[in-house]
Amino acid sequence: MGFTVRDFNDLIRLLDRHPEWVEALRQRLLTRELLTSPRTLAPAEHKPS
Repeated sequence: MGFTVRDFNDLIRLLDRHPEWVEALRQRLLTRELLTSPRTLAPAEHKPS
């Protein structure tokens, strides 16, 4: 089964209809460092200043 995306709005609509695709797309677009940074930065958020 194939599909085409004619423009950016088509892609956004497809991602809205298929939220499971968002994570797959994120993993292909972002580096491993960016994907893990929320876990790395979370402890720093909770440290007293």
